[in-house]
Amino acid sequence: MSQYQPISLYGGAITVSLPTGFADVSTIRQVPDNQELYLSQTGFTSVVFDLTERVSDVGVANDRDALEYHFNDIVEVDDIITGRVKRWDGQPISILLAQKLSLPAYTLHATVHNHPQNQGQQHQGGSVSQVSRSKPELDFTAIILALIRLPAAETDVVITINVPHFKGEYVPSEVDFDKADLGPQVRDAMQVRDEILRTFEVKDWSLFGAAEGE
Repeated sequence: MSQYQPISLYGGAITVSLPTGFADVSTIRQVPDNQELYLSQTGFTSVVFDLTERVSDVGVANDRDALEYHFNDIVEVDDIITGRVKRWDGQPISILLAQKLSLPAYTLHATVHNHPQNQGQQHQGGSVSQVSRSKPELDFTAIILALIRLPAAETDVVITINVPHFKGEYVPSEVDFDKADLGPQVRDAMQVRDEILRTFEVKDWSLFGAAEGE
């Protein structure tokens, strides 16, 4: 079982727990102000936190629609059109609990399968972006997405866990999404998601321009 430690996000305005082996990417390269990005030091799994304006577009009638909106914003349109994005949930959207906020957290998981021009790339926080670490050929990336909506702050908190699977770095026989065999890397990532939702806490609501929380 992974060891976890408390992490301060956005200058301490938000706290969560992450595995001890995850490092803050902003210490080595620039990250957008509304985003926090952590990368495993022993693998290639990344955790991305995005603060976005609460989605209220036409076609977003409820919180489930909002999760779908953010998911479609993260994956590439071409990947959707060509069928490289696959959703494996028997129930497409699950509802968990952000415990310290007493708010629902909407979550789904999917895979994005690679195509030749994307070799050496992986999905991170809304697009396929280069990472500096040398690695073998990418087979697919599992995406675990969670959405916490903060009505008082008019903010959507989008949490994306990217789990790249590289050829030779995992055992294909251990992964069969059709049979709900997620494999050890995705199972570990789901434990990370659950711990994030268990510990996610807003310490300073002025981050959102709000005087206080719920």
